Amino acid sequence: MVINTHVVNFTTTGAFVRFIEELLSLIESHPGPLIIAGDFNTWNFRRWFNLLKILAQYEVRPIEFDFDPRVLKLDHVFTRGFRVTHAHIHHHIQSSDPFPLEVWLEWSS
Repeated sequence: MVINTHVVNFTTTGAFVRFIEELLSLIESHPGPLIIAGDFNTWNFRRWFNLLKILAQYEVRPIEFDFDPRVLKLDHVFTRGFRVTHAHIHHHIQSSDPFPLEVWLEWSS
């Protein structure tokens, strides 16, 4: 399953958490591999830690990038059931406010 999202911005942490919980209600009955990616608007540590806590309940982990020049880390990729073989931020491409993220994953059934 793949979920691409743009989480609500400029709202309370409680509304942020409710949005994430509603989004994850889609995966409650999905036991298999999972990719969740997008703009999570995690512009403060409280949002980031709440997001990690909720995703951990579903064994969903963030992908860590070797070199990450971003000041505000708003965009993320999370997975379950995959092995990350490559994770790169294209910091030289500045066509938008976030840098493009490139992730290569390996899955074996």
